[in-house]
Amino acid sequence: MPDPPNDRARAAWRTLTSRPVYANPWIRVREDVAELPDGRTTLYGVVECPPCIGVLPFLDTRTVVLVGQYRYVARAFAWEMPTGAMRPGESEEAAVQRELGEEAGYAAARLVKLASIATSKSVMDETAHLYLRFPSTRCCAWSSARRSPTR
Repeated sequence: MPDPPNDRARAAWRTLTSRPVYANPWIRVREDVAELPDGRTTLYGVVECPPCIGVLPFLDTRTVVLVGQYRYVARAFAWEMPTGAMRPGESEEAAVQRELGEEAGYAAARLVKLASIATSKSVMDETAHLYLRFPSTRCCAWSSARRSPTR
């Protein structure tokens, strides 16, 4: 039987200093010095991105739409579900329809929310290593039930 969780493992870290390192319209990077529960300090890199959505568009029960694009960081072409950042004040549903139209040329006749994934903002946190193409602090995956082409 596993040992009970260590209280220190659950204790919050305290941010001692924080400094902006880089910012552009898609990400902000900052560097924090954090104090651990045992009193030690550590440098922590934090990447912040706007909320994003992803949609898995079903044309029928056996066919989904994927978009292909070159990914600079991976140095490879990849097939993926349409995804993108939400705009300030934009609803999830509106962002789904916009990204689906922009990336795949479709509009969803019906949307079903499949999941909402809250990942850590930190590039070093284990939860940020989920293999999803969502570089965000809050992500939603949606499915569209019927084809409704926009082009």
